[in-house]
Amino acid sequence: NIPMSQALMRRADLAMYVAKSEGRGRFSWYVEAMDERIAQRAWMAQELRIAVDRAHFVLHYQPRVEAMDGNLVCVEALLRWPHAQRGLIPPSEFVPAAEESGLIDRLGHWVLASAFEQMSQWREARVPLERVAVNVSARQLMTSGFSDMVLDLLARYRLEPTDIELELTESVFAGDVDVVCRVLEPLRRGGIQL
Repeated sequence: NIPMSQALMRRADLAMYVAKSEGRGRFSWYVEAMDERIAQRAWMAQELRIAVDRAHFVLHYQPRVEAMDGNLVCVEALLRWPHAQRGLIPPSEFVPAAEESGLIDRLGHWVLASAFEQMSQWREARVPLERVAVNVSARQLMTSGFSDMVLDLLARYRLEPTDIELELTESVFAGDVDVVCRVLEPLRRGGIQL
């Protein structure tokens, strides 16, 4: 049993963090759902760490076809997390948790390596496919050595830069655009479609 004063302070802290996350000059009253949200975040962080350690993710490939002739041009690698108890957890729930917990680099590396490996297998099987597209988070992009890692994966899987497309969300450009452009320049110069 925790003393009432500690419980009151903990609840006040929760309300304060919620108010801060909603922007400046805001306030929030404590509600029990805040405890549920904290418990859910703690569960997600713990389960996500296990899933990343054990590579409990799958990539689904969504085809892109030319509207005029219906030819397959590209596939987009879509990350999915099939959780043993909770079923398929959508990326909208686990990617922000991966970013907050610092797991996005490891998860992003796994996604890129898996997609590149699959593309290499398709090349060997002579599947008529121009490229594979992979989504990249803003935090992953800003990791030191990101461009080198992508170029190393290209070499490891014997792919051409034109075999790959990196999809960037608009949030990538919410920060320092010059820094983003410097990070992307070696990839663009290398022939990777962005």
